[in-house]
Amino acid sequence: QNRGRIILRYLCNPSSQVCIDARKLYITLARATYNKTSPEHCPQIVRISNWVLLTAPETKDVREELMATVNLSQPAGPLDPENLDAPERSLLLELLPTWFYNPVSAVALCLWAQQYDLAASLTERLASFEPTVDMLEQLDQLVHLLESPVFSRLRLQLLEPQRHPSLLKCLLGLAMLLPQAGAFEILRERLQMVQSGLLLEAQVRREKEPDGKELSRSMSWFPSHQDTSGAKPPEVVSAQLIRLFETVTAKVNEAMNLRD
Repeated sequence: QNRGRIILRYLCNPSSQVCIDARKLYITLARATYNKTSPEHCPQIVRISNWVLLTAPETKDVREELMATVNLSQPAGPLDPENLDAPERSLLLELLPTWFYNPVSAVALCLWAQQYDLAASLTERLASFEPTVDMLEQLDQLVHLLESPVFSRLRLQLLEPQRHPSLLKCLLGLAMLLPQAGAFEILRERLQMVQSGLLLEAQVRREKEPDGKELSRSMSWFPSHQDTSGAKPPEVVSAQLIRLFETVTAKVNEAMNLRD
């Protein structure tokens, strides 16, 4: 893992002799991994790539582009990660099909890109996997990653739980999957602070609406917008992604069973 991280960071480093544009490198890596790599090797590749993506200074621009993802809409047509000649979609949609080979990394990527509904749906499906030592280790690392400075924006959004209910659902799901050890305690303490956010929101509502009427709040993932580009709505793309996730993880499980 350490060697892989070093190599990937070196390739993305602008001052290195073989610097490659980080965005193009990740898209190429994602497509090649999905199409050319044995399923049993994909989870490790994705795990290393995800760690560098979310933590390394060399991939800051890629993180910022993912952070700016507004929705999951895409041009009409099938989501086909096996077509290497397909035109590029949004960076998130380029990476997600390959990231599904490592479900915990996929959850982390969705949390970073603020796709909280999709992250919550993936977290629910983690319960169907065998709780291996490797999976529990990755969940532990994810919790510690969420406590790092890079995810400070996500933690601040916990102060508005009614605006981000799927974020809260995702984190509660992770807490249910973890054994009651160090990472669980960290996550539990963080979630306890959500109570303060609820009290704060209630106080703001009372101040803004003294007559007691409840504020009308959108429980949608994304801001409403008029889309005249012929793109598929986010919920359609999300359903496609969930089906693809189930297909990819089934391939990994089958490959692992054959190896054993």
